[in-house]
Amino acid sequence: MEPTTKMNHQFISNTYINGFITGLQRLGVDMARIEAELPDLSIAQIREGQRVDINLLRQIWHKAEAITQDPLLGYKIGVNLNLKGLGPLAPVLMHSPTMRISLHNLANCHDLISESIKLQVINDEDGAIVFRFSPRYSPIRESSQQIVSLVTSMLSMGRFMGTDRRMLLKLRLPDDLEIDLLSQKFRAPIEPASAPPYGIWFSAENADDELPGSDKHFYQLNKAYIDELLLKRNASNHLVDEIKSLIVDKGYLKATVDDVAEALEINKRSLQRQLTEEQTTFRQLKEEIIKERSLLQIIKGENTIEKIAADLGYSEVSAFHRAFKGWFGVTPKDYSRNPAIQ
Repeated sequence: MEPTTKMNHQFISNTYINGFITGLQRLGVDMARIEAELPDLSIAQIREGQRVDINLLRQIWHKAEAITQDPLLGYKIGVNLNLKGLGPLAPVLMHSPTMRISLHNLANCHDLISESIKLQVINDEDGAIVFRFSPRYSPIRESSQQIVSLVTSMLSMGRFMGTDRRMLLKLRLPDDLEIDLLSQKFRAPIEPASAPPYGIWFSAENADDELPGSDKHFYQLNKAYIDELLLKRNASNHLVDEIKSLIVDKGYLKATVDDVAEALEINKRSLQRQLTEEQTTFRQLKEEIIKERSLLQIIKGENTIEKIAADLGYSEVSAFHRAFKGWFGVTPKDYSRNPAIQ
């Protein structure tokens, strides 16, 4: 069934994440083990449309890396990209008038797929087009393999977007990757980087040539639809951010849906209905912000576990311990000793 326009922005994101999980399963990754190590994760609920935040997505990537120990994990996921996972963004990229416009469309619309990484298209001093990747802030750092997956999927779509391999000049990727191995796969030099931004450099020689086979009318129809979805996503993010901010103001765990509905000056049922349309709940958003703040405080190391628990509204430290282990599979103390995912 075709989802309603109001829900489509969330539907596209979830389809993309499901494609990622399917890709892991096809590579033989033990998803049951990942679920066991991340008690907060439910593959079945994601399959049914559950909203997935940045932290959970990055945790899945880190667990998959640890389990497979495969230096080409991101490459294998990206090269097998299913265009269905892009939803209506696929025809926009395939029918963009020029390669330059196609790159800008991908950068501008990528948030419909995933908000984990911000994309930009810029021109460098030598005239090349740089497709820049900057991971968005999160207490859990980005996975280098996730960066590789995005680069690989984009290059794999090159035949549709006009980014022919012959136009590829170089890449800039995290230095904890197997750079030589990936350079062979991409058939291009790779500049290792200790920190973002990362990127792909393309020759601009034919960037403004009209792409063969593009249908201008079909492009305009799909572009208008994508623009509408972006407006819906922005409105959705604004609502979610407002709710999370109010949860903080109302004392984290102590905050109730009635408190937030009253502060927003809307009916409680109306608020719950809006959240249902966004494939989430008040409880899930409250848990997301508590998880994020608990990670931040533990990573900073400025407060005791007892102080963190009290600030988040827990009356007993043991309750915070149980909740934290349910989210991340380890105790707060064990997490603070593991800098690998911080």
